[in-house]
Amino acid sequence: MAIAIIIGIVSLAYKPAYAVTLNNEFIGYTTNKSKLQSRINEYMKKGDGENIAFVDIEILPEYSFCFLKRNTDTHDDEIVESIKDLGTAYYEYYAITLNDEEKNYTKTKAEAEEIIDKLKEQNSDNISKIGYIKIHDTELKEFSDTESVVIALYVKPKPVIKTTNDYGLR
Repeated sequence: MAIAIIIGIVSLAYKPAYAVTLNNEFIGYTTNKSKLQSRINEYMKKGDGENIAFVDIEILPEYSFCFLKRNTDTHDDEIVESIKDLGTAYYEYYAITLNDEEKNYTKTKAEAEEIIDKLKEQNSDNISKIGYIKIHDTELKEFSDTESVVIALYVKPKPVIKTTNDYGLR
């Protein structure tokens, strides 16, 4: 009976929580460890910016169960921001290559394919030397629009000269 009374008093004054540490440094409290870790995992998968493929975070938080006074605030948003500051974002984009040398960059695979298709349509003389590759890098390159890349890479085909021999035969 005494244990039930003690548990009742403790549950009125305190709530179960987790103390969150990062690299052995306290960064806040959370009442829902699973939800907080899910937010961190989601950030690592997608990041929060344009063209981010994933975010690498080397040090993840550690959780310790504790009881927290009921009127004490939790710090989920601050914890997530602290962890975001430690991450390295890897961007995904596509490089248009000429002779395996990166020339221009596009946001999407569809844009890269569109550039190559337009160069094929225009019968560019160097089309066999043009391709694209997917890139994951910590530095985001400047993107070029489709038309300017097509203009920059287009090489007019050499004219085909038909010759005849002395007898007028081809």
